Amino acid sequence: VRVTCPDKTGLGSDITRTIFDFGFVVLKGDFATDGKWAFVLVTVRRQGGGAETSAPVNWDLLRIRLENLCPSKASISTLSSLNLRSVGEVRDPLEPPKGTMYILQVEVEDRVGLLHDVTQELWASELTVHRAHISTSPADTAVDLFYVTDERNELPAEARVAEISRNVQRTAVRQTFGESGGGALAMGGRHCRVTVTPAPKFVTKTSSAGRLVEANSIGKIETASATQYSEATVTVDNLMSQKHTVFQMRTRDRKGLLYDVLRASKDLKVHISYAKVELKSGGLCEVDLFVARCTNLQEQRYLCQRYKENIERPVSVQIMTMGLDEITTELRVIAPLDISGFTRPRVLLDVTEALRQLKVMVFKA
Repeated sequence: VRVTCPDKTGLGSDITRTIFDFGFVVLKGDFATDGKWAFVLVTVRRQGGGAETSAPVNWDLLRIRLENLCPSKASISTLSSLNLRSVGEVRDPLEPPKGTMYILQVEVEDRVGLLHDVTQELWASELTVHRAHISTSPADTAVDLFYVTDERNELPAEARVAEISRNVQRTAVRQTFGESGGGALAMGGRHCRVTVTPAPKFVTKTSSAGRLVEANSIGKIETASATQYSEATVTVDNLMSQKHTVFQMRTRDRKGLLYDVLRASKDLKVHISYAKVELKSGGLCEVDLFVARCTNLQEQRYLCQRYKENIERPVSVQIMTMGLDEITTELRVIAPLDISGFTRPRVLLDVTEALRQLKVMVFKA
C-alpha cells in the first residue's frame, strides 16, 4: 500500500487505523516526510483466523478511504500527478463523520455469531456503527438496534435502504437457516425483518468528551490483555541522528500494534519525521520513530512510559458475574479514543468474533 500526499499531523495514525480496519497486518513499512509531503509505503497481509480472511478484499473501498484521509493539495497545486480527489470532495477526518444518524433494526431468530455476522455486513455496506442496543426476547428472537451513519451519504434513498436490508437479511438468513435448502432464503425472509429509520434529533453521534476520562484511566484497570502480550522495551537514541531523537520499540507483534504506536504519537503531539517498522523472525516487531530532537530527560522518560503503556495495554477487558442468580456474565471491553474522538477499529467485530469462536451467545448489549 503506497500513499503520497500533503503531510499533516496524525496522518500516519489515520492511515494505519484504516489499514487495521480492513483486517490487515503490517509486515514492513516506511513513513517519511519532507515537511510538506508525506510518503508512506507498507507491506501488508490479511489477518488469519476469521471467516472474513477468505473474502475478497475491496481494494477500491480501501483506496477511497485512504484518499479521503489526504489533506487538500490546493497549497501545492503544481504537483498534479497524484491521484487525489478534488478539494471539494475531500473530508477532513478530524471532523466528526458527516451525515444523518439512522436507526437500523434487525429482528431475526437468535443464534451464536449473529451479532458478528450483522456487524461485518454493516461494515461491508459502508455504514459506521456509533452505538448498538442488543436484546433477546423470551421467544428467542434477537432485536438489534444499530445507530449508524452512511459513509456514502445515500440514506434515506429507497434504493440504498433496499440494498442494506437485502444484504443484512441475506447474511442473517443464510447463517441461521443454512444454504443447503433451496427455500432457505424465502423461509428466512419471513423471520428476518430489517428497517431503517431516521434517529430522533436528540440522538447524536458518540461524544468523546465524557469517554476520554474513562479511556485515560485504562491503565488503572486490571486487564486480561496484559497477560497475553510480551512486555515492550522502549529506548531513546540521540546518537543515531544529529537532528532527531530516535525512539526504538521492540515487542511481540500483534493486531493493531503499529496503529497503537502512531495513535499514541498523535495524542502526544509528537511530530514524526521518519518511521520504520519491520517484522522479524519469531514474531518480534521493531519500530523506530525519528522525531524532533528531545534532550529533556524527564520528557524522554514520560514519552517512553506512554509508548510502553499503549503497546502493552491497548484495551481493557473485564469479566464479571451479573444478577442474583449468577447465570449471566458481563463482558466489558474498554478501548481508548484518540485525540480526534475516533475509537479503536474493529472492537465490536473482533469481540463478537471471539465470542462466536467460543460459541457464546450475546443476550444483551
